[in-house]
Amino acid sequence: MITLGVLINTALRTANGQAGNLDPGLFGNTAVNDEDVKGAFKVSSLRNIAVTSPYMHNGKFKDLDTVVHFYNTRDTGGINPETGATWELGEFHSGRNTDQLGDLGLSFDEEKDLISFLKTFTDKRYEGLIDK
Repeated sequence: MITLGVLINTALRTANGQAGNLDPGLFGNTAVNDEDVKGAFKVSSLRNIAVTSPYMHNGKFKDLDTVVHFYNTRDTGGINPETGATWELGEFHSGRNTDQLGDLGLSFDEEKDLISFLKTFTDKRYEGLIDK
């Protein structure tokens, strides 16, 4: 099993009375006993992705731009545009996918092109909600 290494949403955990607790993902299901799924979460559809913020399983990112930049620069010392700080490690970073994510080598313009492409997955009735 591979994970994304998504950052901890400390504010959300504190608000939910879960500060200091781990977010085990699929491993939190009592029917699951495979340690390899610690920190793994179901991947949702990309349909209407441009209008479904906040992003990631824990709502850590406010903007789709941040999500794409995270996938592109997570392992390169990239900067989180929402905080101005370098990316932190996720809780279960030992199982994170480093072969396909984290160092995509996309330029700024290529990131913007990818975001534009993702916006095309928006149903017509929601197009007015997309930030231009």
